[in-house]
Amino acid sequence: MPQNLKCTETVAEEGVTLKGGMAAGNFTDVGTVESLDSCTRLCCVSERCDLAMLIKGRCFLVKCFSKDLCKTIKTETKNYRPSITFVQRWVTNVTEDSGMYAPEGFSLS
Repeated sequence: MPQNLKCTETVAEEGVTLKGGMAAGNFTDVGTVESLDSCTRLCCVSERCDLAMLIKGRCFLVKCFSKDLCKTIKTETKNYRPSITFVQRWVTNVTEDSGMYAPEGFSLS
């Protein structure tokens, strides 16, 4: 059955970093993107991403080791201002006959 990915995101936080720093989780550098929204969309479609982080135009997808390590804290650096958005995703099934969406494990009939 076809599936449709849905995501919700938090309001972007600017000038913050992660409490655990580079030890907060697995960071994947996906390169330069146009905006935090673009970075957030990449996080949404990645199976291993809890948050999107934009630093000087570069997008990092982060899979957190724990909620505590990925808490945001204000950064003191003047050289760059990281922006972070947390992403939550879920998958819905697309029913073939109706074209409507139903949460995974549920049926529309």
